Amino acid sequence: MRAGSVWSRRLLATIVCLFVAGSLPAAPVQELWLAVSMNAQQPTDVVLFQRGADGKLLVSKEQMTSWGMRIPSEYADSAADAFIPLEALAGLSYRVDEDSQIAQINAPAGLFAGTTVDATSKDYPRVPRPGWGGFLNYDLSDFRSEGSSSLGGLVEANLFGPYGSGVVRYLAQDQQQLTRALRLDTTWTVDRPEVATSFRLGDSITGASGLWGGSVRFGGLQFATNFATRPGLITMPLPGVAGESALPSTVDVYVNNTLRLRSSVPAGPFNISDLPIVSGDGQIRVVVRDVLGREQVLTDSYYASPSLLRAGLHDYSFDVGAIRENYGLDSNDYGRAAFVATDRFGVTDRVTTDVHAEILKGQQTAGFGGAVLLGKFGIFSAAAAGSHTSHGNGDLFTIGLDHSSRPLSFGANAQYASAQFAQIGLVPGVPQARLKTQVYASVGLGLAGSVSASHMRQVLRSGPPIEVSTLRHGVTLGHLGYLTLSISRSRQATQDTTVALSLIRAFGARSSASVSAVSEAGSTSGQLDIQRSLPAGNGVGYRVFADSTAGGNVDGTLQLQNGMGTYELEAGRAAGAAIARVSASGSVALFDGRAFTTRRIDDSFAVVEVGTSPGVRIYRENQLVGSTDAQGVLLVPGLRAYDSNSILAEQADMPLDINFNSLQAQAIPRYRSGVLVKFVAEATRGALLSVLADDGKPIPTGALIEIVGQPEPFPAGFGGEVYVTGLTAENQMVATWPGHRCHFSVNHEPSPDPLPHLGPFTCQREGP
Repeated sequence: MRAGSVWSRRLLATIVCLFVAGSLPAAPVQELWLAVSMNAQQPTDVVLFQRGADGKLLVSKEQMTSWGMRIPSEYADSAADAFIPLEALAGLSYRVDEDSQIAQINAPAGLFAGTTVDATSKDYPRVPRPGWGGFLNYDLSDFRSEGSSSLGGLVEANLFGPYGSGVVRYLAQDQQQLTRALRLDTTWTVDRPEVATSFRLGDSITGASGLWGGSVRFGGLQFATNFATRPGLITMPLPGVAGESALPSTVDVYVNNTLRLRSSVPAGPFNISDLPIVSGDGQIRVVVRDVLGREQVLTDSYYASPSLLRAGLHDYSFDVGAIRENYGLDSNDYGRAAFVATDRFGVTDRVTTDVHAEILKGQQTAGFGGAVLLGKFGIFSAAAAGSHTSHGNGDLFTIGLDHSSRPLSFGANAQYASAQFAQIGLVPGVPQARLKTQVYASVGLGLAGSVSASHMRQVLRSGPPIEVSTLRHGVTLGHLGYLTLSISRSRQATQDTTVALSLIRAFGARSSASVSAVSEAGSTSGQLDIQRSLPAGNGVGYRVFADSTAGGNVDGTLQLQNGMGTYELEAGRAAGAAIARVSASGSVALFDGRAFTTRRIDDSFAVVEVGTSPGVRIYRENQLVGSTDAQGVLLVPGLRAYDSNSILAEQADMPLDINFNSLQAQAIPRYRSGVLVKFVAEATRGALLSVLADDGKPIPTGALIEIVGQPEPFPAGFGGEVYVTGLTAENQMVATWPGHRCHFSVNHEPSPDPLPHLGPFTCQREGP
């Protein structure tokens, strides 16, 4: 009984204690405002922490996000203002300095959110839709030789507008009393640069498999990718590098020891993608410097090839129509109907597939292939195709290897085709060669130049095989020029060897001269070629050519280019007969309600307006094109479609009384279209004033003169003279300098003088 009562009293006491403890309030959470030193950096912001009953620190999710840290998964669904214990971050350590009220936190880089830096620009310029316009290109030529003559012309009519652009090309010839006119092409093109595709109606060229397919001209419909509408788009896979830093850092990326990128990254992991590199193999070196000056170096190697497409990228063409026959001989000879489809697809950055199909009446051909990256060894490619015709089934197989690097590049490929294999582009009834093989290599020798060699062999269905071997060595000889030695040997029924030695030297940016000697078939001849190319704007070019072959060929050409066109005059002697030729090319354009005569327009153009200022020189990509006409307008040809083209107006040619907001603009035209570039002009209404103080002496140099109501002051020069702009008919002026303030009035009427000299004006002092 006694023992039982003791245990009863103990149990009762325990229950009472537990009850009392449960009824007491929990220990309060303490709020602390502490400066933060992250990874030994100087303390920056003061942050609100919470300290639990166990003495551990907690910080809000919002604060962790501002530090760039990832929220632990177990707290991802908690409220935005929830506090998270620092112990939940693996690898993080901290210490609170009570005296200085600083929380010293050490966090590994892996706790921070990752940063991705794209080393290539994806900001493609917006391309406005043009208004309606057109241009007519012409090339006219008159050729004369002893006993013969030939007159010819190529005319190309182009129409463009907001719904695309169209072209019609005609060729006319008058030769030996035979006159004919032929239509070459008629095509309407609609480009969609936002998705890099084009739709063509009319005459076009079928898409071809890069590994084995051919291509032909046809008339019909084509829908295809068009990477030319996205200048700067890199279709091949590009390498990237990854690293991490516990502190904000600066990253320098070197490709083959050349600095290609410098970027700032916050603390944490980082990934730099799509580095700008050249094809072939190379090395990437990344130098990471944090804010404390500590440095780490990362290195990696890569291999890049245009034979591959980026992962997920398509390059396709779908064509339906009729095959064009006798192009250049007949205007409207269309043969068999055909459907051709091609699609290249980047499965991964290391694998690209290729599918091609051709369906014609009496012929069906299809095949597939691909290219695979074999590490730094190169690109391996293979394809297989089969065909069916009334003559039977045929097949084709191809295989290849390509390696590009410095200093050694090499490759080999082989193609086998059966006798019955048929595809677009082959002459009907003429089978392909049974076997085609090629090997090639090149090596850089530093100061000794470079050497390349190749061997090609075709095994025909009948007759001896065709073999061609070449060896070439080129080296720079300092200021003497570039020396090239090439040896070529061909073999079929007979063997022929050709040896050529040439020296080319450039004189400035546009002029060059070359001298060469050629030994072939037991005879040796020499050649001399001197030429000067035409400038981007107006100017003169020429070419003089002579050789020592039998009969001694001599030829000289003089070229002249101005704002209206390009003209050539050629005279010489060939095969013992005198020859002469005169030609002219140019264009007539209609755009923005104006008509222009200009040089041939081969791509796109801009109509530049510089107010109404005549004689202003206009530059395209820092190359002088011409000067504005009497209305201040100039047509600038040679612009790159879908790209930013820099157009600059010469400031020195501007009138003194005209002010332009900007003298440089970016012209972004569509394919074979025009774009309007306006330099907005405002009259400055300026004048040179002579201002005197009330004592009759010129106001001091440096005094500031203001037009009441305008914010911009004008400093005075020597002799109290000051140039002001923005004058109206009546102006109240104020002049100030240390210890003085005065005012005067200026009346200004429009004058033909671009810089009128007004005054003198006496400035009346204000105040005592």
